[in-house]
Amino acid sequence: MKKYDICVVGSGFMARKHCVALMNDPRASLKTLVVAEESEKNTAFGKEFGFYSVDTNLDDAIKNKEIDIVLIISPNHLHEEHVTKSLNNEKHVFCEKPLAYSESEYKNIKAAILKSGKILQVGMNCRYRQQFVNAKRMADSGELGAIKLVRGTYVFDLVSSIRLKEKKWWLNYPGDIYPFLHTGAIHALDLLRWIGGRILRVSAFGNAFELKKEWIKDTFAVIIEFESGAIGEFLCSASATVKSDFNLDIWGTQKSISGSDLFYKEKNVLESTTIDVQQPKIDLMLQFDELIFSIENNKVPLNSFDESYLNFSLIKAIETSVNTNKSVKL
Repeated sequence: MKKYDICVVGSGFMARKHCVALMNDPRASLKTLVVAEESEKNTAFGKEFGFYSVDTNLDDAIKNKEIDIVLIISPNHLHEEHVTKSLNNEKHVFCEKPLAYSESEYKNIKAAILKSGKILQVGMNCRYRQQFVNAKRMADSGELGAIKLVRGTYVFDLVSSIRLKEKKWWLNYPGDIYPFLHTGAIHALDLLRWIGGRILRVSAFGNAFELKKEWIKDTFAVIIEFESGAIGEFLCSASATVKSDFNLDIWGTQKSISGSDLFYKEKNVLESTTIDVQQPKIDLMLQFDELIFSIENNKVPLNSFDESYLNFSLIKAIETSVNTNKSVKL
C-alpha cells in the first residue's frame, strides 16, 4: 500500500474535519500544514495532527518533491490561485468547493490540469452520503419509475455567523456574484443536477431578508427544466427564521422519496417505509478513497473539474435569471 505525503492548506473548520479523517489513515502522511500566519493556534493545530512542518508560504511547501497531494481548504477566494500553483508544481489536488468564482478562473485551472496531467478532485462530499447515494441508485435503476419532479431545500440561519465574521473571508467575493449560491447552496444544487440529470433552463428569483449589506441577496427560489422532462424546484436561504432544512425529494411515477422516507401505493392506498441509511464510513473518507483510486488508476473522479464547471454554469444561469427576471437556457 502506497503512503501519500500530503500538504494541507488551511486550518479552519473543514481543514480540521479532513485532518481528523486522515490522521489515522494508513495511506496518508500529513507532511506540511500551510497557514496564513504564524500563531499559537496554528502551531497547536499542526502538533495536534502530527504535521512534520508548519509553513506560511505555499510556494515553498509545494516545491517539496516529496509532497504527492495538496488538500486546498483555504478561504474560497484563494482557491483558484492555490489550485493552479499546486497543479503547476505537479501535485495531485483536492480542493473544497467552490473551485472558482469566475469563467477566467476556471480556464486557468483547466489549462493547469491539461499541462500537469495530474488529478483534481473537488469537494462535493454530499455525493458520498448514503441518504443521497440511495436516492441516486433508486432513480437510476428505474425503481421509482419515470422521475417527474426533483425538489431540493437548503435553508439555514447564518445571520449571526456572518455578522460576527466567524469566517472573515465570507465577505471576500467578486461583486458580480451572490456568494450564498456558491458557498452553501451549491451542495443541494449539485445533488439536484447529479440525480435529476442535464438541466435545460432555469427561472429564478432572489431576495434579501437579513444579509443585503453582506451578501446582496440571501434567499432564492428556482424552477428548473430537466432534459428528461422532469421539473425541478429549489429553495435556499441563509437568513430564514425557521428550522434548518437540507432535504431532497424525488417524485416518480411508481415511488417517491422524501428525505429518508419512501412512498408508494398498494391497491391505491398510500404506504410508506423508512429507507435504511447506514454510513459505516464517513463521506470525507469515501471521497478520499476515490481520490486515491483516481490517482492510482489515472481515472477522472466523480467530483471532477467538469462536474464543478457544470455547477458553476448552473449558478451563473440562476444569477442571470435573478438579475434579468427572465428564464435562462444553459
